[in-house]
This record gives sequence, C-alpha cells and structure tokens, in this order.
Amino acid sequence: YLSVWLSSLQTKPQHLIDTNLLNKCQRKHTFESALVNKGEALDCVATVHLGEPVTFKCALPSSEHSNTRVKWYKQSFGDTLRLITSLMKGTINPTFEEGFPHSRFHVDHTATTSALTIHSTVREDEALYHCAVTTWHMDQWNGTYLSLKGTSTNIFSLGI
Repeated sequence: YLSVWLSSLQTKPQHLIDTNLLNKCQRKHTFESALVNKGEALDCVATVHLGEPVTFKCALPSSEHSNTRVKWYKQSFGDTLRLITSLMKGTINPTFEEGFPHSRFHVDHTATTSALTIHSTVREDEALYHCAVTTWHMDQWNGTYLSLKGTSTNIFSLGI
C-alpha cells in the first residue's frame, strides 16, 4: 500500500498542473500494468479548494500518425475505472460519457497535449484521473490523484 499525504504536494495558485509536475508524474506502462491494481506507485497529487477548477495535462507523442487515441478515466477509491471521454488525435468536439456533463468537464486536445478540465470541483470529484494514450506501437498511461481542500480527507491510502 502507498500512503499519500494529500497536503504534501500543492499546485500553483492558478490550479493548473505545471510542466514540471507533468514530467514528474508521467510514466509509460504497458496496457496490462497500467491499471491501479497492477501499476506502479502513484506519486502525483493535485490539490485545489472545493469549487475551484483543475486541469490535468497529458503529453501526446510527437507522431505523424493520425491513429493516436486518448482516453480519460476517473477512478474513485474502491471503484473501477470509469471512462470520461475517448477521442482521436485531431478531435475538435469530444463527447463525454454519462455522468460527465459538458457544463463541468472540458477537454482541449492539440497535436501535442490533451488537457482535461473540471470547471467547478465537487466532493465526488476527489479521485484518481488517468490519461491513456494509444498509438500503433505504444500504450502510455499517467495518473494524478485529485485532492480537494474543504473535504474531511487528510490522509489517503491507495492499494496499488
């Protein structure tokens, strides 16, 4: 088990996970090892106040292939992965799965980056967010735990 002290890693005031944190958090996995139950230790936490926005970024490979697919997932404690959205490289208007309304969730997708934004965080948003990038020759996953200030959770234990 990995104990994560939720107040130990703070994001900058603009509540955006910056490039240094993105580089530290990003790991490459095979598909089988990417799931939290089988994956490596999580070392990335984003902390914002309840009601504030948060943006997670995912670097895309510098590939000319148009087959790059990005999937964003949410995994609440004790729950399985829930697909938020799935989009191909070049998608302009992504569709969101049930439970993830456009009024609160937004994805900006460019040739080099996919960014998932939650406009106004609520208590139920506290979870692990995964970005999965798939091309012809690789699968890349990264994950960040969203901690919300103003909730009663201060220490969180993840079974990994």
